[in-house]
Amino acid sequence: NRSQLSDVCVDNKSIGGYNNPLLFKHQKTKTMKNLWMSIFTFSLLISTAALSFSCEKTEDEPGTSTISDEEALEIVSGATMTASEGLTAEAVEMAYVADAVLEKGPSPLACGETADSTFVREINLDRITGLYSNYLFWGLECNDLDLPNSIFFGREMAGNYETARLISADEAESDWDISSLLTGPNYIFNGQYERNGTQESKVRDMRNFSSNVLIEVEDLNIDKGEKEIVSGIAQFTLTGNVNGEVDYSVTNTIMFLGEGTANVIINGNTY
Repeated sequence: NRSQLSDVCVDNKSIGGYNNPLLFKHQKTKTMKNLWMSIFTFSLLISTAALSFSCEKTEDEPGTSTISDEEALEIVSGATMTASEGLTAEAVEMAYVADAVLEKGPSPLACGETADSTFVREINLDRITGLYSNYLFWGLECNDLDLPNSIFFGREMAGNYETARLISADEAESDWDISSLLTGPNYIFNGQYERNGTQESKVRDMRNFSSNVLIEVEDLNIDKGEKEIVSGIAQFTLTGNVNGEVDYSVTNTIMFLGEGTANVIINGNTY
């Protein structure tokens, strides 16, 4: 009907200024085509965003993975090193105490007597700085002939240290038995050392840790003259939490090799 077509053309004129019904039909077709293209583009964007979100969720984020071997090694080393008031620093202190108890120094003890001492140690080396307070206690045990048989020794320690890779605030306590007092070239130590603390990594993902290191030592030999570790073996268990989210547990071995060196074995790898 021409009159109806004319009405449509008049309406169309107000939109695009065209009076030709063929042009209006073409314009309507283009509009529908653009609409479908828009819907397709929007759907594609949604799919891409969903895929991107899905991929991002599968990546390891700093707070969601367990402790790495490297991070575990840093914490175990801190509990062992002399420079961070670790187990080896304690072993040297014990050797000097043994000398004193056996009248090689100014503080001999009679059988059954005990003694104690407190001191603060400041660490200011090129690779590590720190400050620790220490409380030591010890006593002499004798055999039936009143000859020195063993020395029991303990230490309580608290403080902090910082290296290029780690910041640590921790405390430790220990319980030792020192034997071979009158025979042989070495003192022999057996006992355990436990250290609790928090650490901040300064490398890579810079994660935070809580940690408990329990080190059980067997036949740690320390030269009576040089006051250096000659040999020994220890089993350690490291437990804690990463970024307050993921618990971890690492158990393995420390081999003391002498001359200030040791091997730490973690997950089958030797460091």
